[in-house]
Order: sequence, then C-alpha cells, then structure tokens
Amino acid sequence: MKRNSTMIVIAILLAAFIIPTSCQPKQEKQKAENECTCPQNDLFAEGEKPDTIFQVGDKQFALRGHIENDVYSEFIVFDCETKTVLATKGATKEWTVYTEDDKLVLGEYFKFGEDKFVWATETIKFDDKQLSIVRDINEDEIAQFATEFDKNTPNITDSDAIITQLFWAAIRGENSAKEKFYNAKKDLGLDGSSSELFDDLSKKLEEFFD
Repeated sequence: MKRNSTMIVIAILLAAFIIPTSCQPKQEKQKAENECTCPQNDLFAEGEKPDTIFQVGDKQFALRGHIENDVYSEFIVFDCETKTVLATKGATKEWTVYTEDDKLVLGEYFKFGEDKFVWATETIKFDDKQLSIVRDINEDEIAQFATEFDKNTPNITDSDAIITQLFWAAIRGENSAKEKFYNAKKDLGLDGSSSELFDDLSKKLEEFFD
C-alpha cells in the first residue's frame, strides 16, 4: 500500500511538471498573437488588431486590411516582432496573399472585365536574418493573356478598352502599338479614372520591357 501511494505521488509530480512544459509553446504563440498589433502606418490606427497572421518560418507576418473571398486590397503587412511595415497597398488594386516555403508572397492581379490573372508577385523573406522583398513579373501568364486578349474582345470604342487593347498589342510586340499607346492619353483626351488607368498601364508596360 505504501509503495502504491509513493507511485501515485510520483505520477502526480511528473504530470505537474510535464503538462505546463508541453503547453508552453502554444501559450507563447498565443501570447505573441495577442500582442501583435498594428504599428504606426498610413492606413490604419496604431494598435489595431490584424485580420490575418501568417507563420513564415520562425517569423509571424500580420496583415490588416480589406479581405473578400481571399482577395486583399487596401492593406498593410508587418512583422509582429519588430513592428516593421513590410508592404502597404492601396484600394485601387487587388492581391492574393499566401505562404510558400519560408516566404510570404503577394500576387498583384491584373483585371479586365471579368478576367484576371496575377501580373506580378512580391516575395517577402529573410535570408540569414536579412529582409528581402523581390518583385517578379509573371511572364508566362502575361504572354498567354496577351495572345488570347483579341480573341475574347469584341470591337470596342470606349477609352478604357482602347488603351487596354493598345497595351496588350504593345506587350505582343505589334508594330507601332507601343507608340500609339503612349500617344493615347493626349489623342483620346483621357482624364479622371481613364487617366489613372493609363498611368497604371504605363508603369506595367515599362516594367514588362525593363
């Protein structure tokens, strides 16, 4: 009886030691998530809670912004530990955000009507504790969309569609298309949202041919 009592005491002591130890990583992770709040930034109030936390290797990257059907817009990405803002994106573009190995990938959508694809990706990662953010255009998807664009697009007359058509013709390398595109802002008298679209497509064209 004494031996059984001794074994019970030992078992209780072991349980008291093991259980808190096994729970500790989970508690530390929960504490880190609870303490992860927005740093000073251009879009949201400092101290606001993030909408999503991504585990990237031993880092936690948080995102605060507008999310609908896994599409992100007007958001910031920041490092939970250092409170460093890694990316700030406005409301005019849509993005997909996902983890890949030890990286966080932001994919910028290109939209025309109901069609969209990832134009470029921005990859956030740490190499030997050094932060790197690399932007790459999605050349294969761009080439495929450029090839299919005219097949799926009827005759068009509105300014937005015309400059978009010229943009894709320039991507395909058609003669004089690039020159016609750059002249379109003046020739079509673009203003307002059409002018903003032209400016965005101009940057994309420069990026593609860089």
